[in-house]
Amino acid sequence: MVVRSARPERIASNFDVFDFELAAEHMDALGGLNDGTRVREDPLTYAGT
Repeated sequence: MVVRSARPERIASNFDVFDFELAAEHMDALGGLNDGTRVREDPLTYAGT
C-alpha cells in the first residue's frame, strides 16, 4: 500500500482500512466466485505475440 499523505494521523487512518473481518457466509460467497475462468492469458503457458 502506498499512502499519499504526509500527516502521521492520516497515514495511520489509511492503514486502518485493513482492520475488518468478513463473516464466514461472506467468505463462502467469495470462494464460490472462482469457477476457473481466466480473463487474461495464463502467464505460465502464454507463448507471446
